[in-house]
Amino acid sequence: MRTIKEIEAEIEFVREDLKALRAQGSPTSVAMYDLFELFDELEEAKKAGAE
Repeated sequence: MRTIKEIEAEIEFVREDLKALRAQGSPTSVAMYDLFELFDELEEAKKAGAE
């Protein structure tokens, strides 16, 4: 399991990627799916007590 900091860093990366995709008028559905998956992973890591 990844650490909370690793997951949060990836969430921030995907958020920035989404901004760029929106600015280009590109589809964002895949990136949004990744973001939802990352939030699920973050929730699981917090429940497990990962640091």
